[in-house]
Amino acid sequence: MKNIALIFAAALALSACRATPKECT
Repeated sequence: MKNIALIFAAALALSACRATPKECT
């Protein structure tokens, strides 16, 4: 189950990175 949470967190981070490129450093 931890893997699912990790993937979800990664997807969320990627989404935020797309919304705000400045955060993607």
